[in-house]
Amino acid sequence: MSMVIPFSQCKARPDEDGHQFWLKDHLVAVAKGWGKTDGLYRERLFFLGGLCHDVAKGRKKWQDNLDGPKGSRPPHAAPGALVYSFYAARIIDFWRDQGKIDRNQEQVLKVVAVQVIRDIFDHHGELGDIEQDVPWLHMPGKNLSLYDLDLDGFHRFISGYIHEISSFDKPSFEIIEQWGKSFRKSWPRWANIGRVIPKLCSSLSLNKLDLEKKMCIRNDTARFISADRLHAARITEVYLEPKSAHEAVARLDTYCGEKAASLLRQDPGAQEIIERRATAQAQSLQQYRNRPTERFYALSLPTGLGKTLTSLRIALQACVEGRCHRIIIYAAPYISILSQATNEIRNATGLEVLQHHHLSMLSEDEFDDKDVLIIESWQAPVVTTTFNQLFRALFPYRAQDLVRMPAMEKAFIIIDEPQIIDSTTWNLFLAQMNTVAQELDCQVLFISATLPPFEYAGIEPPYDIKTTVRVPSRYYMQYLNDIAAENDVAEGVTTALPLSVCAIMNTVRDAGEVYRQVKDRIKSKQSCLLNLDEIIHLDRKSIQDSKTMLFNLNGLMTPIHKDFTIDAISWCLQHKMATAVISTQIIEAGVDLSFHRGIRARAIHPSHIQFAGRVNRHGEGDAVAVIIMNFLRDGKMDSRKWVYTSSIEREETDSLLGQCDGWDEATSLTMLYKYYKATFERNPNTTLLNYYSRAAIGQWSVFAGIEPFSKWYPTISVFVPWPDTNTLTAILDWYRDCLPEKGSTVQRVLRLMARFGIRSVEEIYEKYVDREFRKSLDFVQRKQFMALLQQFLVSVGEKMTGFAYPTLEYPILCLRDANLYSIETGLAHLVGQEDREIYF
Repeated sequence: MSMVIPFSQCKARPDEDGHQFWLKDHLVAVAKGWGKTDGLYRERLFFLGGLCHDVAKGRKKWQDNLDGPKGSRPPHAAPGALVYSFYAARIIDFWRDQGKIDRNQEQVLKVVAVQVIRDIFDHHGELGDIEQDVPWLHMPGKNLSLYDLDLDGFHRFISGYIHEISSFDKPSFEIIEQWGKSFRKSWPRWANIGRVIPKLCSSLSLNKLDLEKKMCIRNDTARFISADRLHAARITEVYLEPKSAHEAVARLDTYCGEKAASLLRQDPGAQEIIERRATAQAQSLQQYRNRPTERFYALSLPTGLGKTLTSLRIALQACVEGRCHRIIIYAAPYISILSQATNEIRNATGLEVLQHHHLSMLSEDEFDDKDVLIIESWQAPVVTTTFNQLFRALFPYRAQDLVRMPAMEKAFIIIDEPQIIDSTTWNLFLAQMNTVAQELDCQVLFISATLPPFEYAGIEPPYDIKTTVRVPSRYYMQYLNDIAAENDVAEGVTTALPLSVCAIMNTVRDAGEVYRQVKDRIKSKQSCLLNLDEIIHLDRKSIQDSKTMLFNLNGLMTPIHKDFTIDAISWCLQHKMATAVISTQIIEAGVDLSFHRGIRARAIHPSHIQFAGRVNRHGEGDAVAVIIMNFLRDGKMDSRKWVYTSSIEREETDSLLGQCDGWDEATSLTMLYKYYKATFERNPNTTLLNYYSRAAIGQWSVFAGIEPFSKWYPTISVFVPWPDTNTLTAILDWYRDCLPEKGSTVQRVLRLMARFGIRSVEEIYEKYVDREFRKSLDFVQRKQFMALLQQFLVSVGEKMTGFAYPTLEYPILCLRDANLYSIETGLAHLVGQEDREIYF
C-alpha cells in the first residue's frame, strides 16, 4: 500500500452536494487572495504562504480521516508553517544570491516571512506573539512529521506558480525535519523586528510611530484568513454598487416623507421639528459633498434631529458617487440601540441589512457553517454591529476575528454614540480607526450630540459637519446642591406624576431602593398601580387613564426581560399613560424614549446630557425640567464612584455643577466642551498608545482582545429560568396585540426551544449541563443553543453567587430558586449586603 496520496488527488474538505474541494485549488485561491506572483517581493512571500498554509492536509492520515470527526485528523497548521519556512528561506537566499535584493531588503523580507509563519501557525486559533523561538517548539514530533505527504507532488505544484522553486532540489520529509531543527538557531535573528523598523521608516518615508501604527493593522493577516474561510465556504464577497445605493436614496427620501406625514397626523404641532430635521439632513449632506475625500468626519446633531437617518444619507451618497463601493457599516454600543437602528435602516432603504452581535444566532432558521461565516465576515450591503464586534476586528484575539476586516476596505463606517467607549481606550480606538481608514481606504463618520475630543489621539481632527439648524431648548437642567437620599428621589418621581417621569440612578442597589419607595408611595395614595406583570395582560382595549405604570430597569435582568421592559415602556408612553421609570444607565443613550420629566442622580457631565436627551426628545412642548440631585446613598455615601471610577471626571463634573444652579440645552453643550477640555488636560489617556511600539515588534498580546468598555470587576454568569414558557407565550400574545412590528426575539426563543425539543425554560440549563446533548450538536447548532441560553443569563458579582448552585464543572451557574427572580426588578432586590456596589 502506498504511504502517500498523490498531491493532485488530495482534498481540502469533504465533498458537499456533489462538489469536490481539491486541495490544490484551495491553496491557489488563498495564495491569490493573500499575495501576488508578480508583485513586490513581500507579496510573493504572501503568495507562497497561501500555497503552503494547508499543505499538511495532503498527509495520508489526514485524507483517510477526511469524512471523520475533526479531532481524528492530525494538526495541519504547524507543519504548514514549517514547510513555508523551508521554502521562504530558500527563495530569500536565491533573491540575495542573484543580486535582486540587498542586505537591508533581505532582513525586511525575513521579518515578513516570520510574520507569515506566525499567521499560518495561528490561522485556526489565537493570534500569538513572535517570540524568541519557533512557534512549533513544544509541539509533539508526530504532529510535524510529513512522512505520509507527497512532497514531490507538492514541490512540482508550487514550482508551477513560483518559478524560482523549480531550480531547488526536491526535499524529503527528513530534510524538512532537519531544517526545522536548524532553523531554531536562525529564528532569533529573523524575528528581530526592531532592527528593521528604522529601515522601513526610511524606505516608506514614515516616522516611527506612524510605521508602528501601520504594522498594527492586521490587514495582511486578514486577507489570508478571509481568503481561506470564504473560498472554503464558497462565499462571494458582497458590494454595494452605485445603482443600488441610488435606489436606496430614493426610497429613503420617500420613507422620510411618510414618517413626517405620520407624525403630523399624530401631532399637528410637529411641523417645526419636521422642517428642522429636513434642513439638518440637507445641510449635512451638502457639507459632506463639499469635502467628499476626507477620511474622518464628525456629525454633532442635537438629540431628536435624526442623526441616524442623516448619517445614512451621507453614507449612501458616498456609495452613489463610488468613493465607498464596498458596504455601509453601522456600529453602536448596545444591542438595544442596534436593533432600533437596524429596523429603521432596513425600512428606510429596502437594502439587505445584516445584524451582527453575540446573539445573532438566536434564530430558528436553518443555518449552516456558510451562514455563520456570512454573518461573521459582514457579507451584506449594510451591516449593523456592536462596538464589541468592531473592536474584535481592530484588536483581534483570534484569527477568526479578522475575517471581517476585508469588508471594511472602501466601506463607509458610521460610529454611533462613541462617547460611551471607555475614556482609557478612547485615544487608542481613534488612532487605530484612523490608520484603518488610511490603510483600507474607507471613510468614518462619528455621530453623537456629545463627542469627546480627538486631538489627544495624535491624529488629524475629523472634518466637522455643521448645520445652522438650532432647536429651542427642550429642557432646562437644575442642580440641587442639597444632599438627597433615596426618599428624596422617590418624592420627586411621585410628585411629577401623572406626567411621565424617568429617574436614572447610578447603581442597581440605588435604583432598586428608589423603585421600592416609589411603589410604596403610589400605593399609599390608593392609586391604581400596574407593573410589568400586569402589563403583559393589558391590551389596547383595556387602557385606563387612571392607572399608573411603574417600571424598573437594571443590569441584573435577563436580556429578554430588559428588551420587553423597554418595549412596554415605549408602548405606555405612546398611549400617554402615567408612566414612572426607575432605571440605571441602560436607557441613558440611544433609546428612543421621551419623558415629560427627568431626574438624574449626580454622575458625570456627559451622562447628564445623554439622559437629558430622553426628556421632551421631540420638542413636544415647552422646555421641561431635568433635575440633577446631589444623591448620596442613605444620605451619606457617594455611590457613583463604583461606576464612574475616574476621580478626575467626577471632580470636573462637580466643579461645573458648582458654577451654576441651572442651564438650558445650549449651555449644556458649552459646559460639555469645558468638561472634556479639563478632564483630558488633567489625564489625556494616552497610556495605551504606548502599546504600538510593543505590538509592532511582535508582542501582539498587548493589543489582543482590547474591548470598548472596561471590566474592572469580576462577573459570573447565572442562568435564570424567567420568563417561564407560559409567560413567554403570554408576552408573545401581548406583542401581537400591542406592538406587532416587534416581539421577534420572543418568537425566536420559542421556536428555537421547539427545534431543540425543549419544553420548558428550565430544560435549557439541563441541556447545557448534558454533555451528550452538547456533543450531539454541530458547530451551527452549538452557536444557536448558546445564543438561546444567553437570553436567560444575568452577570452577577462574586458576592451574589450564593444565590446560585455551586459548581466547579460549568462556568455558567444556575439560580437556586426561580422565585428569587422578580418580574419587577430581576435580581436587584437581592442586592444590599455587598460592601461595594458594582452592578450597573
